[in-house]
Amino acid sequence: MLLRELQAFLLMGHASPTLLLNNIKLNTPSTEARLFMVARLLKLEGIPADIDDESSFSITRSSTQYGTSKSDLYMRSGEISNAEFFSLFMRHEILMLDGASRLGLVSQRAVQSYEQAQNNFARLFIDDDMRSKLRTVLFGAFKQHLVIDASSTPGNLILRYCKMPLPSAQIERSLTSDAIRYQASGERLETMSDGVKALTGILVELYAGDPRVLIVDEPEAFLHPSLARLLGSEIARPAAETVADKNVFIATHSANFLMGCVQAGSNVNIVRLTYNNGVATGRILNANKVKTLFRNPLLRSVNAVEALFFDSVIVVEADSDRAFYDEINHRLVASHDPRGISNCLFLRAQNKQTVADIVRPLRALGIPTAGILDIDAYKEGGSVWSKLTTAIGVPASSHQGLSAMRSHVKKAFEAINKDPKRNGGIDILDPAERKGAEDLFDQLGLYGLFVVRRGELESWLPGMSTKSGKSDWVVDIFEKLGEDPSSASYVRPAEGDVWSFIGEIGSWFRNPQRRGM
Repeated sequence: MLLRELQAFLLMGHASPTLLLNNIKLNTPSTEARLFMVARLLKLEGIPADIDDESSFSITRSSTQYGTSKSDLYMRSGEISNAEFFSLFMRHEILMLDGASRLGLVSQRAVQSYEQAQNNFARLFIDDDMRSKLRTVLFGAFKQHLVIDASSTPGNLILRYCKMPLPSAQIERSLTSDAIRYQASGERLETMSDGVKALTGILVELYAGDPRVLIVDEPEAFLHPSLARLLGSEIARPAAETVADKNVFIATHSANFLMGCVQAGSNVNIVRLTYNNGVATGRILNANKVKTLFRNPLLRSVNAVEALFFDSVIVVEADSDRAFYDEINHRLVASHDPRGISNCLFLRAQNKQTVADIVRPLRALGIPTAGILDIDAYKEGGSVWSKLTTAIGVPASSHQGLSAMRSHVKKAFEAINKDPKRNGGIDILDPAERKGAEDLFDQLGLYGLFVVRRGELESWLPGMSTKSGKSDWVVDIFEKLGEDPSSASYVRPAEGDVWSFIGEIGSWFRNPQRRGM
């Protein structure tokens, strides 16, 4: 919706009716910009650039004909409040590519003149360097060679994919029998899959298209994830000189596309839009922080970039934790249980120490992120404990107090010489010491770090009496939980236990006054 309103605004000078945009303020173009705009318009209309300033000619836009001259156009190019400004100078500069229109980008194009190329196929046809660069990119995607066929249908240019490489660089411009046979051997792009058409069409427009403002809705549509990443890389690649003079606005739901954009090396401006409980928000993400998210090996290994597309994120210690808690939350949400956390992503860290390494950068981007740790988190002192409390946003003035509480709880567990992970969690402490442990974990919970007070992952749902060892516990518990919701043996949410534990985390996410963010 935002992209469509932006397009309407740029085409007409207003967007009516608008749901999102109230106004766009344009700066008055400089003298240099105005001269550029007039030169662009003359070129588009096929009018000689050196025409006399007062010589009259006409330009047609839709059903309106403008009688004008070069000097008149220069005057109009500064009148940004008039509708004619948008009709004359902006309309041909804007191209909206949605799901349907991008598939039409590969249809054959008529060509009247190669000296005054009027469409992207013709511009690509006469520019050997541009064509070579684009062909290299597309060969990497499809392992076939893009060819422009100018011989099959005289007066038209057709895009084809050939399995054999081009015999020579001049093959596309030659009318020899060998050239004609080679071009005809390729498959017409119009007959190929939507994914091939979509990627090729967008890249042809990106490289050879004339509009300087591209508005693309869900560029990942029709594309395999690897191709979505390739497209993102090409759109954002600073080295692509043909893209350098274009402004591209994109709406995407694809982590792969976004990954390609950021890893291309340029500063991509990202606006994260959310809509929760009737409240819409937009946050501009810091480009350097986004690069950290995409380039850090740990964050990349857990695909943390997906967090940008979720309302809430929970980071756990290991993959077994991720699988189990995700399933519990899924059943809560599916049952419309208010304890469930909708649109929540579970990410696994490598261990306790790396939970902080994932939580901190996600929160820095404004993504609500919580952590889950087993009870032995109290053992982590020194720099590890400090990193955890810093990551969850505990004020520096409170670090010393929390550290003292942790040390006291550690001594209390050591005094009874039992491992709380496997022997009952905080319940093995006497009432006074248990209260101290609860206070510590309550404080951490206020900042979105939740500790399994009964021990560890395997301490949940004890009534199901799983006897498996640690490595097989998740497999065994999943079998007991059941997989068919219509079965009487399928386990549904109940009071207490892990169901309420997830509910506590959900309450933190839903609390507008939550600490740590």
